[in-house]
Amino acid sequence: PLKRRRAEPVSAWADRRRNIATSRASRSFAEARSPTLERVLVDERNRSFVQAARDATRAVVREAVGKAVERAMREGLNDGAAAAAAAAHEEAKQTAMAGVRESCEQAQKAAIEALQAKFDAERAALKEELSVISGRLHDKSDECATTEANLARMTDERDRVRA
Repeated sequence: PLKRRRAEPVSAWADRRRNIATSRASRSFAEARSPTLERVLVDERNRSFVQAARDATRAVVREAVGKAVERAMREGLNDGAAAAAAAAHEEAKQTAMAGVRESCEQAQKAAIEALQAKFDAERAALKEELSVISGRLHDKSDECATTEANLARMTDERDRVRA
């Protein structure tokens, strides 16, 4: 919506808001800026998703390392226990990465499905709109043909009356 200018009377602001040219210019400005705004929102969502995935991975790895260290301490910190702790740590890291990869793939699949659904809905709406417009155009064409036929008939009548 158009903002009221400083010291602008309400009546002038209302007239300016009702101005069709101003309205169209405002709408075209918004349409031109919408992709940029949408890109910013998508980037922010992606950033927050990546941060959440990193936090989850770190938490899983910390827990696995903690368990491996506790086990090694219980077993007396011999070389075999240290090797087992390292192996457990690596296994936990791989498990965490697999979980993050799977959740990323699921999020990507959901995003693609949502975009496909949006595309299908917009395509159906456009198809319906084109169908309605085509029907109106056909009706107008029929009206024009009828009007032309009536005009030709009236012109012929007028010419006969004059003759």
